[in-house]
This record gives sequence, C-alpha cells and structure tokens, in this order.
Amino acid sequence: MIGDILKLILIGALAACPPGPVAALVLQKTFCNGRKGGLAAGSGSGVVDVLYALIAILSSGIIIQFIEGHSAAIMTTGGVFVAIVGLSMARRKRDGGLEVNGSKGKLASFPFQAMLCALA
Repeated sequence: MIGDILKLILIGALAACPPGPVAALVLQKTFCNGRKGGLAAGSGSGVVDVLYALIAILSSGIIIQFIEGHSAAIMTTGGVFVAIVGLSMARRKRDGGLEVNGSKGKLASFPFQAMLCALA
C-alpha cells in the first residue's frame, strides 16, 4: 500500500515537472544556489507560462496572423538564442563538482534567464 502511494507521488511529480531546458535550468540553479536560486529561476519560468496563457486567452486574429506570418524569423531567433546559450555553457570551465552557493550568477538574474529560456 505504501509502495503504491509512493509510486503515485512519483508519477504526479514527473507529470507536474515535464523534462525540458527550462526544467534543467531550474534544477541547475536549485542544485548550485539552493532553494532561493531554484525559486528565482522557477518564478521566471512561471511568468512566461502566465504570459503564454494570457496570449492564448486574449489573442485575436491579428496576433495569430503575425505569429504565423513571421514564424520563420521567430523560430530562427529562438534557435540562435538557444545555440548561443549552449555554446557559452559548453565553453565554460567547470571543476566537475556542484558547489552550493558557488555560482557566480546573481540571484536577481535567474528569473530573467528562465524567462528567456522559456520564450526561446
């Protein structure tokens, strides 16, 4: 019985946190900077989710036509941004270990990093 409950909790947690680049960013900030870093990055991700929800609710034909008409430019810009972030992460030297509060980034920038990652 307890095993079944633990399985349900694990399945619920996996369903609530789908894997992806934003989840990886939030996890990385949590592991390197503790709860405050994870909360800051998660709040940025949440803001973008709310923005997407507002666009979905309040969008009109004009917005949809703009996005469809400029989808190639939007996708190219997002792809370039993701490539730049990936290359900068690949070129960065790491010592191999995770240090709590060892990241050189400022806590205030974490929400913006998550927002840009989610928007891309």
